[in-house]
Amino acid sequence: MITKARDLWIGVGVVVIGAAFLHETLQIDEGADEITEMMLAPYGISCLVIALGAFQALLGALSAARPNIDVPAESEPARPFRLAAVIGVGVCFIVLFPLIGYMFTSLITLALMMLLFGNRPGTRFAAIAIAGTLVYQIVFVDLMGVHDPAGIFAFKNLLG
Repeated sequence: MITKARDLWIGVGVVVIGAAFLHETLQIDEGADEITEMMLAPYGISCLVIALGAFQALLGALSAARPNIDVPAESEPARPFRLAAVIGVGVCFIVLFPLIGYMFTSLITLALMMLLFGNRPGTRFAAIAIAGTLVYQIVFVDLMGVHDPAGIFAFKNLLG
């Protein structure tokens, strides 16, 4: 029951954070009252964060309403290992980022994180890793113009 309530409150917290992002996005002064190209990416991300947080809160509330569907608690020895592994993946990201570039580093670290949290490799696993990498590439590099290292593979821009 504690996990279910936690899921609900995490979702609520994400909605609040998304709303704060949206509020800050709407403070961008373009001299016009409409959403401009400069505001499109942060506005879209804010709305996505709010929607996903609401979805998480809804799932938490629905699972809290169901009796006796508790998932067995994770064993305690696995938690310190997982924490150390997450930090290790972060270090790998920092080391690989300038060497092989944003796109491939994101793909590798996203796949490692999914493995770390129990996802089994397969077609869906690969599709999620590739889709997540492409979304980050398009949003940050192509739409927002963040200058990330292209690395040895020289991926700079997917949209042209």
